[in-house]
Amino acid sequence: MLTSVTPGQLIGGKTLGLLAATLTQLAVYVVAAVAAVKVAAPYVVQLQHVEVPWTFLGLLALFFFPAYTLVAAIMVAVGSAVGELQQGQQLAGIVNLIFILPIMLAAVILQNPAGPLAVALTLFPTTSFLTVALRWGVGTIPAWQLAAGWVLLVAATLLMIWAAARIFRAGMLRYGQPLTVKSALSSISRR
Repeated sequence: MLTSVTPGQLIGGKTLGLLAATLTQLAVYVVAAVAAVKVAAPYVVQLQHVEVPWTFLGLLALFFFPAYTLVAAIMVAVGSAVGELQQGQQLAGIVNLIFILPIMLAAVILQNPAGPLAVALTLFPTTSFLTVALRWGVGTIPAWQLAAGWVLLVAATLLMIWAAARIFRAGMLRYGQPLTVKSALSSISRR
């Protein structure tokens, strides 16, 4: 299979496969939640007045897909660059911390949802999804911040998929040897 497809096609397919698996799991949860509310609504007064926040869910979906794809592409790049599982797990932990930074800073974001930190985290690709989710719950987010954050997120995602394919290709050529940061960066910059 490695000889019949390009590294970009392989990485793109792997990323789409991860996204499809996640969406399948998410769909099962959503269907189960909707069924539970429908079954319980006649017996629980509070559930009879449940309204679905469609705008919020649509906005979250708009940011979720590229954010998840960005995580997948970064993880593929990490997996392609390291030689041992333990190294990959350590780097994956650091990557996960970068993505969940808004949760760690939730008190600051919720205290001042229009402040410079909240705006910066909205615009930064790895933190935009969770920051938008937090800020939307306590106020309005200017349209320019949503648009700029989404465009930066999509651009970073596309760039990371491309870089992951390049790193994967370099990792295949150095089978059994881990890539150094220098060699991974040089594989990205080569034409």
